[in-house]
Amino acid sequence: MLALLKKNRTAPEKTSAKAWRVDFRNPTNLPDIKTVRTGFAVNAGVFVLVGSIFIFGLHREITVSNLQNEIANIESRIEVQKTASEKTVNLYKEYQTEEKIVKEALAFGAVPFDYVGFVCRFAEVIPVGTKANRIDYRGMDQPLIISGEIAGIDAN
Repeated sequence: MLALLKKNRTAPEKTSAKAWRVDFRNPTNLPDIKTVRTGFAVNAGVFVLVGSIFIFGLHREITVSNLQNEIANIESRIEVQKTASEKTVNLYKEYQTEEKIVKEALAFGAVPFDYVGFVCRFAEVIPVGTKANRIDYRGMDQPLIISGEIAGIDAN
């Protein structure tokens, strides 16, 4: 029985027989079975990149155009309001000069009243021999009533 299992080495092998299936090692004969094509992904990436660059550039151009229009509108408003602004500036300068005068007057009024100096000056101003019994002074919101006899003195 062992003799039946051994091959006959002297028998020639058949090499000219055709294979019953396709040769899978020959890539030109193989079917294309890729689910996602690499070329498609590369093309899609390039289109997305170019599209985003285009949209970014378009957005920048629209923004620049809007800014230029806004600048033009603001400059026209400035030209329209320039005369009114110059009038306002001139009025403010006048206000500042008047304010300085008013502040000076208020500062003068804020000085406390010198009663003794007032009575001495009054006595110097009235003629010699003139007498006053009462002085009513209502200057700078400080009423002053002096009762008594004030006679004129010789200022020399």
